[in-house]
Amino acid sequence: MFEGKAWYQREVDIPENWKTKRIHLFLERTKATEVWMMKSLSRFIG
Repeated sequence: MFEGKAWYQREVDIPENWKTKRIHLFLERTKATEVWMMKSLSRFIG
């Protein structure tokens, strides 16, 4: 089993017509996670 920090990067294209919609990001893990979106840091605790 791996323990420690890991890095995963993925680019996602969001359609222009979703601009006014709320988008939920589901991360299937149990530890605190940092996510960078549009050069801004968001912290997710899960």
